[in-house]
Amino acid sequence: MCPLRGQPMVRQGARGMQLAARLGGATRLQARLGSSPMQLAVGAMAVDFPGSVTLSDVDLLIGNLESGTHIKAADLSVDLGGALGGRYADAEATIGAVPLLLTRGSGSWSFADSVLGVSGDEWLLRDRQVPARFQPLVSTDMQLTLADGRIAVTGTLDEPQTARDVLRVAIAHDLSSVTGHADLFVDRLTFDDDLQPEMVSNIVLGIIANTRGTLAGRGRIDWSANGVTSSTGRFRTDSLDFAAAFGPVRGLSGDVVFSDLLGMQTGPGQVVRLAEVNPGFAVSNGTIRYRLLPDFRMQVEGGEWPFAGGRLLLDPGVIDLVSEQPRTLVFRVDRVDAAQFLAGFDFENINATGHFAGVIPIVFDKDGGHVRGGRLEVIEDGGTLAYVGELTYEDLGTMANFAFNALRSLRYKYLIVEMDGDLAGEVVTRIRFDGLSQGEGASRNFLTRQVERLPLQFNVTISAPFLQLITSARSLYDTQYVTDPALLGLLPGQVNNPGAVLPGATPPDKPGIQPPESEDRP
Repeated sequence: MCPLRGQPMVRQGARGMQLAARLGGATRLQARLGSSPMQLAVGAMAVDFPGSVTLSDVDLLIGNLESGTHIKAADLSVDLGGALGGRYADAEATIGAVPLLLTRGSGSWSFADSVLGVSGDEWLLRDRQVPARFQPLVSTDMQLTLADGRIAVTGTLDEPQTARDVLRVAIAHDLSSVTGHADLFVDRLTFDDDLQPEMVSNIVLGIIANTRGTLAGRGRIDWSANGVTSSTGRFRTDSLDFAAAFGPVRGLSGDVVFSDLLGMQTGPGQVVRLAEVNPGFAVSNGTIRYRLLPDFRMQVEGGEWPFAGGRLLLDPGVIDLVSEQPRTLVFRVDRVDAAQFLAGFDFENINATGHFAGVIPIVFDKDGGHVRGGRLEVIEDGGTLAYVGELTYEDLGTMANFAFNALRSLRYKYLIVEMDGDLAGEVVTRIRFDGLSQGEGASRNFLTRQVERLPLQFNVTISAPFLQLITSARSLYDTQYVTDPALLGLLPGQVNNPGAVLPGATPPDKPGIQPPESEDRP
């Protein structure tokens, strides 16, 4: 023991005789806490008697290094007057092989009636696994007790930037058997403008964004001296809205049951329901069946949406959620009715019949989504396509009007649509009509009778931004129906409001410039 530098070893004060001293160099002690071995190392100690003792670089290990409880503190004070207790700062703690680390701890402690109590002004919880499965969480109400060889911990963990409650935790650990468990409670986690899922877990970064909704549930982690023995959980959302690479999703609901909560794994047969998905055209009331696999992969078991009198199906496949490798989703169109499809887009002046089927493979990578080899074709006996509106310009000329009225209704036997390109960029769409003849409502004349005798085939190629194809097609006859695709909420940083209007623009009036023939006209 040596005097503190710049101070006498013994001094006279208002309280009488005081002793100030510092013990330099590391000090190590070994003892037992019940049946558990205990090792204590102290870097240095300063004594200010009868005020307090200050310890620095404290390192306490209860049990062995692999499975024991390990607590460190840069500073620990012991009050010498009255009840035994003090303060601690810059502390960290681990419990056995549990892959969680408590760090940056500060607060107070006390010891009375053989019970050690620790209160936390602030602790930071981190994931010990690399890469981390969740972002650091902070607690300002952590409480720990050690009595009869058992540790109990309770507290609320918050997201640091928003101070929003994420979960409550209750931990119980037996030092002698080196076993314990942690109960996790998510009461009501709300995602909005202030809090997004990537602020809680990096896993969802680049998968979903602009999330709105709530999540609730509970989980449990059990461990022994050999490590985590089980981790399970069940979480639910009644309605979650977000933007995904394939378009905005509205009203996702369902339960997810984790067979390995820490490993983010589930059993087969998980189901979510989606009120609406909009990859450029809305599909409603769908379901997706899936399973979460090790290493942050998702096995899609299938998906299905009712769509325009038929079905839109999602093929099974495995998606790597964290890798930058391309991910492929294959959608299949099954017996879509052309009339219902056009009605969904409010094409008032076009009538169509026929049923379509096909496949639309979409590849997602770091550059966005891309259609690769999409193909739709008419099935059964073809169909018809008819324009039932009036011409915007009535002075096209006698022969032009003559031809238009004659060919305004067509019957086709074969129709094939092929698509390739970027969802957020240009998609090349190739359309091939074959087996053409006049349909009902078209006037017959010398021209049409000659045309019907010819084996005509129409090949049309359209190169345009995918998300503008539908609105561009309608704008050919309804010039008020011109909507910026940004307003669909399908591109990064853009609003998810299909009914919004650009600043300074005039909301469109309905009906359009060219009303259908069924409407009254002066």
